[in-house]
Amino acid sequence: MNKNAASVCPECGAQGTAEIGAHELCVVVGDKAVKARWLRFSKCTACGFYELSAQQARLLEMRAALSVLRDCGAPSGAALKFARKALGLKQSDCPCKTGLCRRDYIAR
Repeated sequence: MNKNAASVCPECGAQGTAEIGAHELCVVVGDKAVKARWLRFSKCTACGFYELSAQQARLLEMRAALSVLRDCGAPSGAALKFARKALGLKQSDCPCKTGLCRRDYIAR
């Protein structure tokens, strides 16, 4: 991880405490928690403050959604709704595009 000596944390005001690297984040998807360690961003080592770009946040949500759909068998309704929105799918598109082709996953 690289330290950025010129940075000042907007949260705690500490100077030179930002580390740029692959930090672990946890995303809650319905009733599941997904940990991701693949993003590269700056994080304050003093207080833990970080900022993600909109694109990074969207990628994080998409990867978490795919992970839950792939790994948890029959997802809960909350997890399925999160995944559908993160992947940009309509409710009617979701079962077949995610491999969950049974219509009983969708409440109308």
